[in-house]
Amino acid sequence: MISKLNGTCNKYGKKTGLPHFLITEKEQCGNSFGERFVNAIKSVFDKGYDNVITIGNDTPQLKPSDIIKASRMLQAKKAVLGPSRDGGFYLMGLHKSQFDVRAFIELPWKTNTLTKK
Repeated sequence: MISKLNGTCNKYGKKTGLPHFLITEKEQCGNSFGERFVNAIKSVFDKGYDNVITIGNDTPQLKPSDIIKASRMLQAKKAVLGPSRDGGFYLMGLHKSQFDVRAFIELPWKTNTLTKK
């Protein structure tokens, strides 16, 4: 199941025409979800990119056009967030100037209060 979801995310990344990276759970480093997520984002910034758009593999309703729209919005802003009904988010776009490793690790990941922070 996870392999299929990851494949869908990878396919959507390719369809956007944007540079994309699939960082699976096996490839993520860290002890907590926050650490793994932050390290994945940091690894993309370390490749020289100024912006990162993250999507989870649990968002099969997301379309490539949603990612392209987020990319356009991110050019005009420093951050883009697609909040989900459960209090989390399905998409996050971020400029490297807004990325604070320590602050991100301390966010209440995997809770229904995340987008309230």
